[in-house]
Amino acid sequence: MEYVNFIVVFVCAWWLSLFCVLPLGNAPDDHVTTGNADSAPKKPRIKMKLLMATGLAIILSGGYSYIVYLGFLRF
Repeated sequence: MEYVNFIVVFVCAWWLSLFCVLPLGNAPDDHVTTGNADSAPKKPRIKMKLLMATGLAIILSGGYSYIVYLGFLRF
């Protein structure tokens, strides 16, 4: 598999997994301050979610590259 193909698959898998991970564990704040939305989360934990998205993207793109390596997919 070409490196560019793997990078494109990894970036697509990262964005897909990021949007799947973002809503996990969000709870709205009980005490809303002026200027914040009512639905803004208390603790967004963005760093943890970025790491989770990266790990999931590594697993997904690794699985894709393994399937291509075995010859099940040919482009």
